Amino acid sequence: MPLSQEDRIAFSLNIVTADDKIKAFNMSQAQTAAEIEKLVKLDAGNKNLFDPPNALITSYQAEMNMLDGNLRTTVVEQNIQDSASRVIQNYFFPNDQSITVPSLVPNHNVWIRIPPFALTYAIGKNYTEGYGSTTKEADLINPILALITAAGGNTDIMNTTGQQCGSTGTCSNPMYTDQTSCTTNGGIWTPGPDAITSDPAIQQLKTDLVAAVNSYKAFLVSMAAIIVTTDPINQVANQAAKDNINNVIIPALNTWLAYNDFNTAHGQTTCAGFNGYNANLLAPTKLHSTQLAALQSAIGARNTFYGTRLTQVTGYLGTITQDLATGELTSSTGLYGKRYGFLLLRLHTLDGSLSKLKALQNGKGAQDSIKANIANTKNTYMSILPTSLLKAPGNGTTSITLVDTSFLSPGDTVFVMAEGQEELHRAVKSVSNDTVILNDVIPAKYRAAEKGRLYKDLT
Repeated sequence: MPLSQEDRIAFSLNIVTADDKIKAFNMSQAQTAAEIEKLVKLDAGNKNLFDPPNALITSYQAEMNMLDGNLRTTVVEQNIQDSASRVIQNYFFPNDQSITVPSLVPNHNVWIRIPPFALTYAIGKNYTEGYGSTTKEADLINPILALITAAGGNTDIMNTTGQQCGSTGTCSNPMYTDQTSCTTNGGIWTPGPDAITSDPAIQQLKTDLVAAVNSYKAFLVSMAAIIVTTDPINQVANQAAKDNINNVIIPALNTWLAYNDFNTAHGQTTCAGFNGYNANLLAPTKLHSTQLAALQSAIGARNTFYGTRLTQVTGYLGTITQDLATGELTSSTGLYGKRYGFLLLRLHTLDGSLSKLKALQNGKGAQDSIKANIANTKNTYMSILPTSLLKAPGNGTTSITLVDTSFLSPGDTVFVMAEGQEELHRAVKSVSNDTVILNDVIPAKYRAAEKGRLYKDLT
Protein backbone atom coordinates (compact mmCIF):
# COMPACT_ATOMS: atom_id res chain seq x y z
CA MET A 1 0.00 0.00 0.00
CA PRO A 2 1.56 3.35 -1.02
CA LEU A 3 2.57 5.77 1.70
CA SER A 4 0.34 8.74 2.45
CA GLN A 5 1.52 12.16 1.38
CA GLU A 6 1.97 13.15 5.00
CA ASP A 7 4.18 10.09 5.68
CA ARG A 8 6.22 10.63 2.51
CA ILE A 9 6.98 14.21 3.47
CA ALA A 10 7.87 13.30 7.08
CA PHE A 11 10.00 10.27 6.19
CA SER A 12 11.88 12.02 3.39
CA LEU A 13 12.62 15.01 5.63
CA ASN A 14 14.01 12.64 8.24
CA ILE A 15 16.29 11.11 5.61
CA VAL A 16 17.72 14.38 4.28
CA THR A 17 18.25 15.86 7.76
CA ALA A 18 19.88 12.73 9.25
CA ASP A 19 23.42 13.59 8.18
CA ASP A 20 23.16 17.11 9.59
CA LYS A 21 21.88 15.75 12.88
CA ILE A 22 24.81 13.34 13.08
CA LYS A 23 27.23 16.16 12.23
CA ALA A 24 25.76 18.23 15.05
CA PHE A 25 26.31 15.35 17.46
CA ASN A 26 29.85 14.93 16.17
CA MET A 27 30.57 18.60 16.84
CA SER A 28 29.07 18.28 20.31
CA GLN A 29 31.10 15.17 20.97
CA ALA A 30 34.28 16.90 19.87
CA GLN A 31 33.59 19.58 22.46
CA THR A 32 32.73 16.89 25.01
CA ALA A 33 35.95 15.03 24.24
CA ALA A 34 37.96 18.18 24.92
CA GLU A 35 36.12 18.64 28.23
CA ILE A 36 36.64 14.98 29.12
CA GLU A 37 40.36 15.36 28.52
CA LYS A 38 40.45 18.31 30.92
CA LEU A 39 38.46 16.41 33.54
CA VAL A 40 40.66 13.34 33.23
CA LYS A 41 43.68 15.49 34.09
CA LEU A 42 41.85 17.29 36.90
CA ASP A 43 40.61 14.03 38.39
CA ALA A 44 44.10 12.53 38.20
CA GLY A 45 45.33 15.52 40.19
CA ASN A 46 42.54 15.09 42.75
CA LYS A 47 43.41 11.40 43.00
CA ASN A 48 47.00 12.39 43.74
CA LEU A 49 45.68 14.45 46.65
CA PHE A 50 43.50 11.60 47.91
CA ASP A 51 46.02 8.76 47.73
CA PRO A 52 48.58 9.80 50.40
CA PRO A 53 46.13 10.23 53.31
CA ASN A 54 44.29 7.13 52.14
CA ALA A 55 47.52 5.12 52.31
CA LEU A 56 48.23 6.44 55.80
CA ILE A 57 44.71 5.59 56.93
CA THR A 58 45.05 2.05 55.59
CA SER A 59 48.27 1.60 57.57
CA TYR A 60 47.01 3.16 60.79
CA GLN A 61 43.80 1.13 60.55
CA ALA A 62 45.81 -2.07 60.29
CA GLU A 63 47.45 -1.23 63.62
CA MET A 64 44.13 -0.18 65.15
CA ASN A 65 42.60 -3.50 64.14
CA MET A 66 45.23 -5.24 66.26
CA LEU A 67 44.82 -2.81 69.14
CA ASP A 68 41.04 -2.91 69.55
CA GLY A 69 39.85 -5.84 67.43
CA ASN A 70 37.56 -3.72 65.25
CA LEU A 71 38.19 -4.79 61.66
CA ARG A 72 38.07 -1.63 59.57
CA THR A 73 37.33 -1.29 55.88
CA THR A 74 39.80 0.13 53.38
CA VAL A 75 39.23 2.12 50.22
CA VAL A 76 40.79 1.41 46.82
CA GLU A 77 40.39 3.28 43.54
CA GLN A 78 37.80 0.85 42.17
CA ASN A 79 35.54 1.65 45.13
CA ILE A 80 35.63 5.32 44.17
CA GLN A 81 34.98 4.55 40.50
CA ASP A 82 32.03 2.35 41.48
CA SER A 83 30.63 5.11 43.68
CA ALA A 84 30.85 7.64 40.86
CA SER A 85 29.02 5.15 38.62
CA ARG A 86 26.47 4.44 41.38
CA VAL A 87 26.84 0.68 41.11
CA ILE A 88 24.67 -1.26 43.52
CA GLN A 89 26.10 -1.33 47.07
CA ASN A 90 28.78 1.21 46.22
CA TYR A 91 30.77 2.66 49.12
CA PHE A 92 29.79 6.32 49.16
CA PHE A 93 26.26 6.53 47.78
CA PRO A 94 24.40 3.61 49.44
CA ASN A 95 21.60 2.50 47.13
CA ASP A 96 20.54 -1.02 48.07
CA GLN A 97 17.15 -0.80 49.74
CA SER A 98 17.42 -4.41 50.92
CA ILE A 99 20.40 -3.72 53.22
CA THR A 100 19.73 -1.76 56.40
CA VAL A 101 21.96 1.26 56.92
CA PRO A 102 20.87 2.61 60.34
CA SER A 103 21.34 6.29 59.51
CA LEU A 104 19.46 5.90 56.23
CA VAL A 105 16.42 3.88 57.35
CA PRO A 106 14.11 6.95 56.98
CA ASN A 107 15.21 7.17 53.31
CA HIS A 108 14.74 3.45 52.60
CA ASN A 109 18.49 2.84 53.03
CA VAL A 110 19.38 5.09 50.10
CA TRP A 111 21.65 8.15 50.31
CA ILE A 112 19.95 10.97 48.41
CA ARG A 113 22.22 13.90 49.27
CA ILE A 114 24.72 15.62 46.99
CA PRO A 115 27.96 15.03 48.98
CA PRO A 116 29.11 11.42 49.43
CA PHE A 117 27.97 9.51 52.52
CA ALA A 118 30.59 9.80 55.27
CA LEU A 119 29.42 7.50 58.06
CA THR A 120 30.56 4.12 56.76
CA TYR A 121 33.62 3.52 54.59
CA ALA A 122 34.85 7.10 55.02
CA ILE A 123 35.57 6.28 58.68
CA GLY A 124 36.55 2.62 58.31
CA LYS A 125 33.10 1.15 58.95
CA ASN A 126 31.27 -1.29 56.71
CA TYR A 127 28.09 -0.88 54.65
CA THR A 128 25.86 -1.27 57.72
CA GLU A 129 27.82 1.25 59.82
CA GLY A 130 29.57 -1.44 61.86
CA TYR A 131 32.92 -3.16 62.10
CA GLY A 132 34.07 -6.68 61.51
CA SER A 133 36.00 -8.36 64.31
CA THR A 134 39.54 -9.67 64.51
CA THR A 135 42.09 -10.74 67.13
CA LYS A 136 43.19 -7.87 69.36
CA GLU A 137 46.15 -7.58 71.68
CA ALA A 138 44.05 -8.14 74.79
CA ASP A 139 42.98 -11.51 73.38
CA LEU A 140 46.62 -12.61 73.62
CA ILE A 141 47.37 -10.96 76.96
CA ASN A 142 44.41 -12.23 78.97
CA PRO A 143 45.26 -15.96 78.67
CA ILE A 144 48.80 -15.22 79.89
CA LEU A 145 47.54 -13.33 82.91
CA ALA A 146 45.01 -16.06 83.66
CA LEU A 147 47.74 -18.72 83.61
CA ILE A 148 49.97 -16.60 85.86
CA THR A 149 47.09 -16.32 88.30
CA ALA A 150 46.54 -20.07 88.13
CA ALA A 151 50.22 -20.66 88.90
CA GLY A 152 49.80 -18.58 92.04
CA GLY A 153 47.67 -21.37 93.47
CA ASN A 154 50.74 -23.60 93.74
CA THR A 155 53.70 -23.37 96.07
CA ASP A 156 56.88 -21.87 94.71
CA ILE A 157 58.77 -25.16 95.07
CA MET A 158 56.11 -26.97 93.04
CA ASN A 159 56.17 -24.33 90.27
CA THR A 160 59.95 -24.23 90.24
CA THR A 161 60.42 -27.98 90.02
CA GLY A 162 57.22 -29.04 88.28
CA GLN A 163 56.93 -31.67 91.01
CA GLN A 164 54.68 -32.69 93.85
CA CYS A 165 55.31 -34.75 96.99
CA GLY A 166 52.99 -37.34 98.46
CA SER A 167 53.05 -40.33 100.77
CA THR A 168 53.10 -43.92 99.50
CA GLY A 169 52.00 -47.21 100.94
CA THR A 170 50.38 -50.54 100.23
CA CYS A 171 47.02 -52.05 101.00
CA SER A 172 46.40 -55.54 102.33
CA ASN A 173 43.93 -55.81 99.49
CA PRO A 174 46.07 -55.18 96.37
CA MET A 175 43.11 -53.97 94.35
CA TYR A 176 43.18 -50.70 96.31
CA THR A 177 46.10 -48.35 95.72
CA ASP A 178 45.37 -45.43 98.05
CA GLN A 179 44.81 -45.24 101.77
CA THR A 180 41.24 -43.94 101.65
CA SER A 181 39.86 -46.62 99.36
CA CYS A 182 41.87 -49.27 101.19
CA THR A 183 40.58 -48.54 104.68
CA THR A 184 37.06 -47.78 103.49
CA ASN A 185 36.86 -51.24 102.05
CA GLY A 186 38.24 -53.00 105.12
CA GLY A 187 41.86 -53.20 104.11
CA ILE A 188 44.93 -52.44 106.18
CA TRP A 189 47.13 -49.62 104.89
CA THR A 190 50.86 -49.89 105.45
CA PRO A 191 52.62 -46.50 105.00
CA GLY A 192 55.63 -46.34 102.70
CA PRO A 193 58.29 -43.70 101.99
CA ASP A 194 57.40 -40.22 100.62
CA ALA A 195 57.43 -39.93 96.79
CA ILE A 196 58.40 -36.81 94.85
CA THR A 197 56.92 -37.05 91.34
CA SER A 198 56.21 -34.89 88.30
CA ASP A 199 53.01 -32.86 88.64
CA PRO A 200 50.97 -33.20 85.39
CA ALA A 201 48.89 -30.10 86.08
CA ILE A 202 51.94 -27.88 86.61
CA GLN A 203 53.68 -29.38 83.60
CA GLN A 204 50.61 -28.60 81.45
CA LEU A 205 50.35 -25.09 82.89
CA LYS A 206 53.93 -24.41 81.86
CA THR A 207 53.28 -25.78 78.35
CA ASP A 208 50.16 -23.64 77.99
CA LEU A 209 51.92 -20.53 79.25
CA VAL A 210 54.85 -20.97 76.86
CA ALA A 211 52.43 -21.37 73.97
CA ALA A 212 50.49 -18.27 75.05
CA VAL A 213 53.66 -16.17 75.37
CA ASN A 214 54.93 -17.32 71.97
CA SER A 215 51.58 -16.46 70.40
CA TYR A 216 51.69 -13.02 71.97
CA LYS A 217 55.25 -12.50 70.80
CA ALA A 218 54.36 -13.43 67.21
CA PHE A 219 51.41 -11.03 67.36
CA LEU A 220 53.66 -8.20 68.56
CA VAL A 221 56.23 -8.90 65.85
CA SER A 222 53.53 -8.57 63.19
CA MET A 223 52.23 -5.39 64.82
CA ALA A 224 55.67 -3.78 64.88
CA ALA A 225 56.04 -4.53 61.18
CA ILE A 226 52.93 -2.49 60.23
CA ILE A 227 53.43 0.57 62.41
CA VAL A 228 53.58 3.60 60.12
CA THR A 229 57.04 4.90 59.25
CA THR A 230 56.01 7.32 56.48
CA ASP A 231 54.19 9.98 58.52
CA PRO A 232 56.67 12.74 59.41
CA ILE A 233 54.10 14.54 61.55
CA ASN A 234 53.71 11.63 63.97
CA GLN A 235 56.94 9.78 63.38
CA VAL A 236 58.38 10.36 66.85
CA ALA A 237 55.38 8.71 68.50
CA ASN A 238 55.28 5.98 65.87
CA GLN A 239 58.93 5.16 66.44
CA ALA A 240 58.30 5.04 70.18
CA ALA A 241 55.54 2.52 69.53
CA LYS A 242 57.88 0.33 67.48
CA ASP A 243 60.59 0.67 70.11
CA ASN A 244 58.22 -0.31 72.89
CA ILE A 245 57.53 -3.56 71.08
CA ASN A 246 61.02 -4.30 69.76
CA ASN A 247 63.11 -3.01 72.66
CA VAL A 248 60.86 -3.47 75.69
CA ILE A 249 58.10 -6.06 75.65
CA ILE A 250 59.58 -8.58 73.19
CA PRO A 251 62.95 -8.67 75.03
CA ALA A 252 61.01 -9.23 78.27
CA LEU A 253 59.13 -12.12 76.69
CA ASN A 254 62.34 -13.55 75.26
CA THR A 255 63.99 -13.34 78.66
CA TRP A 256 61.17 -15.33 80.24
CA LEU A 257 61.11 -17.88 77.40
CA ALA A 258 64.85 -18.45 77.83
CA TYR A 259 64.53 -19.61 81.43
CA ASN A 260 64.67 -23.31 82.21
CA ASP A 261 61.30 -24.95 82.38
CA PHE A 262 62.04 -26.51 85.77
CA ASN A 263 64.96 -27.30 88.11
CA THR A 264 64.68 -30.49 90.18
CA ALA A 265 68.16 -30.39 91.75
CA HIS A 266 66.90 -30.04 95.31
CA GLY A 267 68.15 -33.47 96.51
CA GLN A 268 65.14 -34.00 98.80
CA THR A 269 63.45 -37.36 99.39
CA THR A 270 60.79 -36.47 101.92
CA CYS A 271 57.77 -34.23 101.69
CA ALA A 272 58.99 -32.22 104.65
CA GLY A 273 62.31 -31.64 103.01
CA PHE A 274 60.71 -30.92 99.62
CA ASN A 275 58.08 -28.53 100.91
CA GLY A 276 60.56 -26.74 103.12
CA TYR A 277 63.24 -26.33 100.50
CA ASN A 278 64.09 -22.76 99.46
CA ALA A 279 62.87 -22.53 95.85
CA ASN A 280 65.01 -19.45 95.28
CA LEU A 281 68.02 -21.75 95.24
CA LEU A 282 66.60 -23.43 92.12
CA ALA A 283 65.58 -20.26 90.31
CA PRO A 284 65.38 -18.83 87.75
CA THR A 285 62.76 -21.07 86.12
CA LYS A 286 59.72 -20.16 84.08
CA LEU A 287 57.16 -20.61 86.86
CA HIS A 288 59.22 -19.33 89.81
CA SER A 289 57.39 -16.46 91.48
CA THR A 290 60.15 -13.96 90.68
CA GLN A 291 60.13 -14.80 86.97
CA LEU A 292 56.32 -14.84 86.82
CA ALA A 293 56.21 -11.48 88.60
CA ALA A 294 58.67 -10.02 86.09
CA LEU A 295 56.58 -11.37 83.20
CA GLN A 296 53.40 -10.00 84.73
CA SER A 297 55.04 -6.63 85.33
CA ALA A 298 56.29 -6.41 81.73
CA ILE A 299 52.83 -7.19 80.42
CA GLY A 300 51.30 -4.65 82.80
CA ALA A 301 53.67 -1.98 81.52
CA ARG A 302 52.78 -2.94 77.97
CA ASN A 303 49.11 -2.63 78.85
CA THR A 304 49.70 0.94 79.99
CA PHE A 305 51.58 1.78 76.80
CA TYR A 306 48.85 0.05 74.77
CA GLY A 307 46.28 2.48 76.18
CA THR A 308 48.47 5.41 75.23
CA ARG A 309 49.00 4.08 71.70
CA LEU A 310 45.29 3.41 71.21
CA THR A 311 44.55 7.04 72.08
CA GLN A 312 47.29 8.25 69.73
CA VAL A 313 46.16 6.33 66.66
CA THR A 314 42.50 7.12 67.34
CA GLY A 315 43.46 10.78 67.24
CA TYR A 316 45.48 10.40 64.07
CA LEU A 317 42.53 8.85 62.27
CA GLY A 318 40.05 11.40 63.61
CA THR A 319 36.29 11.53 63.25
CA ILE A 320 33.58 12.78 60.90
CA THR A 321 30.11 14.05 61.78
CA GLN A 322 27.63 14.52 58.91
CA ASP A 323 24.29 16.31 58.80
CA LEU A 324 21.98 13.68 57.31
CA ALA A 325 19.47 16.33 56.24
CA THR A 326 21.92 18.18 54.00
CA GLY A 327 24.88 15.84 53.57
CA GLU A 328 27.27 18.56 54.73
CA LEU A 329 29.87 17.81 57.39
CA THR A 330 29.31 19.45 60.75
CA SER A 331 32.77 18.45 61.96
CA SER A 332 35.77 16.47 60.80
CA THR A 333 39.20 15.81 62.25
CA GLY A 334 42.36 13.87 61.54
CA LEU A 335 43.13 11.81 58.49
CA TYR A 336 39.50 10.78 58.01
CA GLY A 337 38.51 14.41 57.69
CA LYS A 338 41.42 15.21 55.38
CA ARG A 339 40.73 12.24 53.12
CA TYR A 340 37.02 13.05 52.91
CA GLY A 341 37.82 16.58 51.77
CA PHE A 342 39.84 15.19 48.87
CA LEU A 343 37.13 12.59 48.19
CA LEU A 344 34.64 15.44 47.91
CA LEU A 345 36.74 16.96 45.13
CA ARG A 346 36.08 13.81 43.11
CA LEU A 347 32.64 12.56 44.17
CA HIS A 348 30.55 15.66 44.90
CA THR A 349 27.52 14.96 42.75
CA LEU A 350 27.41 18.40 41.13
CA ASP A 351 31.03 19.50 41.04
CA GLY A 352 33.23 16.47 41.71
CA SER A 353 35.77 15.88 38.96
CA LEU A 354 35.03 12.17 38.71
CA SER A 355 31.27 12.68 38.94
CA LYS A 356 31.37 15.18 36.08
CA LEU A 357 33.71 12.94 34.10
CA LYS A 358 31.36 9.96 34.44
CA ALA A 359 28.41 12.15 33.44
CA LEU A 360 30.17 13.32 30.28
CA GLN A 361 31.31 9.81 29.43
CA ASN A 362 27.79 8.53 29.91
CA GLY A 363 26.50 11.43 27.80
CA LYS A 364 28.93 10.57 25.01
CA GLY A 365 27.71 6.99 25.13
CA ALA A 366 24.12 8.19 24.88
CA GLN A 367 25.04 10.40 21.92
CA ASP A 368 26.69 7.46 20.20
CA SER A 369 23.47 5.51 20.64
CA ILE A 370 21.40 8.38 19.27
CA LYS A 371 23.71 8.73 16.26
CA ALA A 372 23.48 5.03 15.56
CA ASN A 373 19.71 5.21 15.82
CA ILE A 374 19.56 8.17 13.44
CA ALA A 375 21.62 6.24 10.89
CA ASN A 376 19.52 3.11 11.32
CA THR A 377 16.31 5.11 10.98
CA LYS A 378 17.59 6.74 7.81
CA ASN A 379 18.47 3.34 6.33
CA THR A 380 15.06 1.96 7.23
CA TYR A 381 13.25 4.85 5.61
CA MET A 382 15.57 4.68 2.58
CA SER A 383 14.57 1.04 2.08
CA ILE A 384 10.96 2.10 1.44
CA LEU A 385 11.39 5.69 0.32
CA PRO A 386 14.80 6.30 -1.34
CA THR A 387 15.46 10.04 -1.24
CA SER A 388 18.05 12.52 -2.46
CA LEU A 389 18.64 16.17 -1.79
CA LEU A 390 18.64 18.54 -4.74
CA LYS A 391 22.15 19.42 -5.77
CA ALA A 392 20.99 22.74 -7.21
CA PRO A 393 17.72 24.65 -7.06
CA GLY A 394 15.02 24.00 -9.59
CA ASN A 395 15.36 26.31 -12.58
CA GLY A 396 11.88 26.31 -14.06
CA THR A 397 12.76 23.49 -16.46
CA THR A 398 12.29 19.74 -16.43
CA SER A 399 15.99 19.20 -15.68
CA ILE A 400 17.12 18.81 -12.09
CA THR A 401 20.43 17.76 -10.48
CA LEU A 402 20.55 15.47 -7.46
CA VAL A 403 23.11 14.40 -4.88
CA ASP A 404 22.24 10.75 -5.56
CA THR A 405 20.52 9.31 -8.65
CA SER A 406 21.39 5.65 -8.05
CA PHE A 407 17.84 4.64 -7.12
CA LEU A 408 16.20 6.18 -10.22
CA SER A 409 15.31 4.71 -13.60
CA PRO A 410 13.36 6.10 -16.57
CA GLY A 411 9.63 5.62 -16.04
CA ASP A 412 9.80 5.93 -12.22
CA THR A 413 7.09 7.89 -10.48
CA VAL A 414 8.71 10.35 -8.06
CA PHE A 415 7.88 13.25 -5.81
CA VAL A 416 9.66 16.57 -5.34
CA MET A 417 9.34 18.52 -2.10
CA ALA A 418 10.88 21.49 -0.29
CA GLU A 419 9.94 22.85 3.13
CA GLY A 420 7.20 25.47 2.82
CA GLN A 421 6.28 24.25 -0.70
CA GLU A 422 3.80 21.79 -2.09
CA GLU A 423 4.70 18.20 -2.94
CA LEU A 424 5.04 17.80 -6.73
CA HIS A 425 4.22 14.55 -8.53
CA ARG A 426 6.50 13.80 -11.48
CA ALA A 427 7.79 11.00 -13.72
CA VAL A 428 11.41 10.30 -14.67
CA LYS A 429 12.13 10.50 -18.38
CA SER A 430 15.91 9.97 -18.26
CA VAL A 431 18.86 9.77 -15.86
CA SER A 432 22.40 10.83 -16.73
CA ASN A 433 25.03 11.04 -14.02
CA ASP A 434 23.60 13.56 -11.51
CA THR A 435 20.99 14.97 -13.88
CA VAL A 436 17.41 13.79 -14.09
CA ILE A 437 14.92 14.82 -16.77
CA LEU A 438 11.35 14.87 -15.51
CA ASN A 439 8.05 15.15 -17.31
CA ASP A 440 7.32 18.61 -15.91
CA VAL A 441 9.19 21.63 -14.66
CA ILE A 442 10.54 22.23 -11.16
CA PRO A 443 10.19 25.85 -9.98
CA ALA A 444 13.24 27.73 -8.66
CA LYS A 445 11.74 27.93 -5.16
CA TYR A 446 12.55 24.23 -4.65
CA ARG A 447 16.02 24.60 -3.25
CA ALA A 448 18.44 22.50 -1.20
CA ALA A 449 18.52 25.22 1.47
CA GLU A 450 14.86 24.39 2.21
CA LYS A 451 15.60 20.67 2.09
CA GLY A 452 14.52 20.42 -1.51
CA ARG A 453 14.42 16.68 -2.25
CA LEU A 454 13.23 14.04 -4.65
CA TYR A 455 11.96 10.64 -3.44
CA LYS A 456 10.40 7.45 -4.77
CA ASP A 457 7.79 5.39 -2.92
CA LEU A 458 8.66 1.66 -3.02
CA THR A 459 5.77 0.44 -0.89
